Amino acid sequence: MKKIFSSLCLMALSLSAFAATFNIYIKNETGWTENALYAWADGRSDILGAWPGIQAAGTEGDYLVFTVDESIVPANLIFNNNGNGSQVEGVYISEAADIHLVATPTTLKVEGAPEPTYNNFIYVEDQTGWTTLKMYAYDDTRTTILGSWPGKDADNTKEIEGVTYKVYGIPDDFAPANIILNNASGTQLADFYIELQKDYYLVATTAGVAERGGTLPETNTYHIYVTNNTGWETFFLYEYGTPNEITGSWPGAQGNDFTFQIAEGATPALHLIFHNNVGEGQEGDKRQYFDITEARDYNLVVTGESVTEKQGEGQGVENVNINAKTTKFIKDGQLFIIRDGKTFNALGTEVK
Repeated sequence: MKKIFSSLCLMALSLSAFAATFNIYIKNETGWTENALYAWADGRSDILGAWPGIQAAGTEGDYLVFTVDESIVPANLIFNNNGNGSQVEGVYISEAADIHLVATPTTLKVEGAPEPTYNNFIYVEDQTGWTTLKMYAYDDTRTTILGSWPGKDADNTKEIEGVTYKVYGIPDDFAPANIILNNASGTQLADFYIELQKDYYLVATTAGVAERGGTLPETNTYHIYVTNNTGWETFFLYEYGTPNEITGSWPGAQGNDFTFQIAEGATPALHLIFHNNVGEGQEGDKRQYFDITEARDYNLVVTGESVTEKQGEGQGVENVNINAKTTKFIKDGQLFIIRDGKTFNALGTEVK
């Protein structure tokens, strides 16, 4: 009888485990050769494991099949190219039931769901020359107004009075918000503030963004000269802020002369991190910080204890506290925001 009882228990456990799973079917129309599925919810990240998530268990007809446990519900889904810089989102699952989705390079939606409707639009005449123009939006409390970084592609294009615009639909509760036009590859324009809930007509060039009829400012070039007195075995400079990533993506660049361009009359907000590229939180990690808030040349001396300007060349600001305000930076293609001394990813989840 004991053996029979044990067999029945195992069968019950097996049936229970089977009942606790369901499938997410995704028709992949992105053209991506690699794919993964990530899930998150308020207060929970990495529900299906760390970014970029899980691989499909297999295929069924035109669909990739992701088998998941009912414990992930409720959750937001992000379909991505296995963490290589492209992603789509917009689907929220609230029950543990099979669901069929369609993924394109710009959207993820329930199969057969109607297209979203918008009452207001942002029209952008794109003169940047970039192959991609994404629009990201945030405010003091919301970081995914148009999706996580780098934001959304244009919904369509439209010609008005001989001008071709990229058209971005915005939700009814959009304004006020800041938008960042970017190329999804580490280059972005200065924030543009959308004050009112209405249609906007903008012109975007590599110098910045302005409303149609406004004047785009000219850009000036400034130098950051660096003297390395740290004694570190390796020495890198990484920058985030506005203008973004003058040193490229993390870990940045090596050298002693860096330049940044900023529009005439604009105020830079450059956050410099001098580091030895060991890895944050790891033993031997060394970092020094410095903020640039004036459009001028800088001559900095970096030691193992501080960053200062040479005497008579600037205000001598030392070790600026970058956690005292809201700032943002991009690392490994992902947007991060520092607010009130805490770091959040573009999903709004705190990163330890």
